[in-house]
Amino acid sequence: MSERLSAAGALAARLTEEHAELERRETALQLQATSISEETTALAKQSEDLALQLEGLRDEKLRLEARQRELEQEWEAARTRVTQMEDHLRMGRQSLQELREQRSHAEVDHAKTTPTASTCAKRA
Repeated sequence: MSERLSAAGALAARLTEEHAELERRETALQLQATSISEETTALAKQSEDLALQLEGLRDEKLRLEARQRELEQEWEAARTRVTQMEDHLRMGRQSLQELREQRSHAEVDHAKTTPTASTCAKRA
């Protein structure tokens, strides 16, 4: 009887220890579950923030692409204007050269037809 009582006491002590160990493990698991839940919430918030940032960046990209197209059109228009101005300048220079040649021919013709001072003195 005393052996049974002793064995029952030992069993009760072991069961008490196992129960205490199970409670410690349960508490540790609950802390882990709470930590995981908090981390999950933080990650979900971070994911939401990143999604908003991504949307903002996409909008910015679209805005910048539109601005790039505008600038390319402006550049092309400016390049066309420069080409037109260069053509106009080239034609102006050509006209100026032609006028200079005409003036030069006119001066030569004038010199040929106008008597010089020495020829006027010979006639007198």
